[in-house]
Amino acid sequence: MEFERVRDGSGGMVGCERGFGTVCSEDGSLRLGKCDGAVAALQRFGGDGAVSGSEDGLVRLWDVRKEVEVGSVDAHDGPVTDVRVCELEGLVYSSGDDGYVKVWDVRTGRCVREFHGHNDPCSQIALLGNDKVASAGVDGAVWVWSTATGERIAGCQVDYAWPVWCIKAFDAHHVISGAHDGVIRVLDVQSGQMSVLRGHAGTVWELEAVSDKAIASASADGTIRIWNVETMEEVRVLRGHSASVEALSYIGNGRLLSGSFDRSVRLWNVDTGEPTCQSMERHRGYVRCVAPYSDYVLSASNDATLRIWNKTGTLVATLETSHPIEAVVTLKGTIVSGESNGIIRCWRPPMS
Repeated sequence: MEFERVRDGSGGMVGCERGFGTVCSEDGSLRLGKCDGAVAALQRFGGDGAVSGSEDGLVRLWDVRKEVEVGSVDAHDGPVTDVRVCELEGLVYSSGDDGYVKVWDVRTGRCVREFHGHNDPCSQIALLGNDKVASAGVDGAVWVWSTATGERIAGCQVDYAWPVWCIKAFDAHHVISGAHDGVIRVLDVQSGQMSVLRGHAGTVWELEAVSDKAIASASADGTIRIWNVETMEEVRVLRGHSASVEALSYIGNGRLLSGSFDRSVRLWNVDTGEPTCQSMERHRGYVRCVAPYSDYVLSASNDATLRIWNKTGTLVATLETSHPIEAVVTLKGTIVSGESNGIIRCWRPPMS
């Protein structure tokens, strides 16, 4: 299906500038399917696939090119909170409100491994190569598991006094986590050594690698901080947002995208800590997701819109949905979005 119309920044149905065409349906999308509850997570799977996790406890696999749902598994007793993909082995990892992390074989739909140690919902997971998975929980614990044995790796545990909301595998040996108290912890899974990074005055919501030596953290205090993972020192602070920052995406060439509760999107030079363009401020609600999209950047909001910007900060297109957008993934000129009402859509604005 080709789209024939898109919406401009004012919400009107018009042809779009700078190489974007138009879309044929009223909301400008192809509806892939419907989950029975909010979509919590989306991940790419191969060149043409996507994996979703949703509030109904199901993990679904989609063939985006063919525009069909390939299959689903009843993954968790309660909402799915995160999904991750190991394409090399054809596996999908999921976490849930039930405190479990589970591993699914895409070919058979079977659960081939499960891990349980959290007393409360598991908030996020991270893969360390092909042999370890780390999980973060609302119970304040971070665990590292062997995917071969299903056992927790001795000495690889982080205990917070507050919920842990984000976790990132910096490389195959380091797990970085951020918590409600603003503290970031870096765990070396080989030695068991843990380092503590302090600087934020509010909850750490997101972590993103910005080089082979540095990571960015986004916080409720409105700042983004860059940390050197080798020296465990704060390198610089990115200031400009006036409210909580909850979305980060590194787009290469030293550029970092951020989205905030102040309804704005910003593009930063990581090396200088300065914005590279004007603030992008057309959303009417907080910005939930940011991502690169071809030569453009993409933002998604609880105002039920996706907005596409060029890298000078100019709005190029607005794609309107029916409900707040909770998750986004991009692949091969296609945007896949998941909404709070469970609808999963794909968009294909033609490029010049």
